[in-house]
Amino acid sequence: MSQNKIILFEKPEENSEDLLTKLLRNGARKLISEAFESESQVLLEQFRSLKNEQGCQ
Repeated sequence: MSQNKIILFEKPEENSEDLLTKLLRNGARKLISEAFESESQVLLEQFRSLKNEQGCQ
């Protein structure tokens, strides 16, 4: 009586020819990388003046 209405979606790897998806992924990777680099530098600057018992950083 009832028909199956399930739509199967392709996995991203199988649909790798989609130029927009590639562009968005590359942009997202670049943004994440830049954000990580920036946050790392801020964190290192916060602790730059700290030294251990021997006076080493």
